Amino acid sequence: MDSSAPTPGLPVESPPNAPPELDLPDAPQAAGPDPQTVVEDLGAGKAKPESVSEAEEALRWLLEDPPEEDDLDVKAVRLNIGKHDEPRWIELQIRAVAEPDIRRIRQGAQKRAAKLRGAAAAAALDETDINCRVIAKAIVVPDLTVVQRERGVQPHDWVRLKFAAKPGHITQLVGEVYELSGYDDADLTDVGGS
Repeated sequence: MDSSAPTPGLPVESPPNAPPELDLPDAPQAAGPDPQTVVEDLGAGKAKPESVSEAEEALRWLLEDPPEEDDLDVKAVRLNIGKHDEPRWIELQIRAVAEPDIRRIRQGAQKRAAKLRGAAAAAALDETDINCRVIAKAIVVPDLTVVQRERGVQPHDWVRLKFAAKPGHITQLVGEVYELSGYDDADLTDVGGS
């Protein structure tokens, strides 16, 4: 008789260093697990299968190459460029703006402010200028390089000029761009569901 075969009725002992058995739930639960418990379970090797697969997916995502400009989110927005009682709608396609571009835009604003007002005043940035530059970087359709070629005006300056009568559009548009760029609570949820 094989001495390694379990004896009926007696508990089976796991070999030392064997991974713990997974405790599979009978039915899905409404609320997700407590994040601290998930971390502790992962560390102790007793994580639930969905936690392990999500952790593996997160690791795969972290190991991927950063997205190219063509891979960034794009969406169409409609904007009333007319009057309240005489609307005139246009459609723009905007895309997310990557962090290096946002950083470059902000650093450029700091340099311009330092040059114009001195180093001490550089902290007071022209947020409208920054927002216009972010919007100009984000607009995919229409092609703002045509404005530059036809009018001889930089795209961000043209954005500022065109929205001078309705400066709230600058705030609304840059908000949409930042939302596409991940500055949105909808892209982040609590594991615990709360």
